[in-house]
Amino acid sequence: MSIIAIEDRIEYWKTCSEYDFKTAQSMLKEKRFLYVGFCCYLAVEKIFTAYYWKKIKTEPPFTHNLNLLSSLTGLSNIFADDQKQFIDELMPLNIKALYPDDKERISKILNAN
Repeated sequence: MSIIAIEDRIEYWKTCSEYDFKTAQSMLKEKRFLYVGFCCYLAVEKIFTAYYWKKIKTEPPFTHNLNLLSSLTGLSNIFADDQKQFIDELMPLNIKALYPDDKERISKILNAN
């Protein structure tokens, strides 16, 4: 794969991540906390994907596991403990948060704090 194609993919994933983060900010204003969490999860997953492209220069594995992506890229080796904890807290907010059983449980723990 050419360097240009890789740079395009990096830019694509960065742009998607920024969009999701801005969506999370909009949802926060409306106090739609479940979607704030979900969009923050998406933003992190996509920026990790961009970093994977930058570092590994190939297609990342198909996964929604932030810990796996951070491990494969070496990010987990430089994260402070509070950053690792943040990633662990984001993990349940992935697509599973949109299913009825998980949605209700997760909605109860998300709030303005």
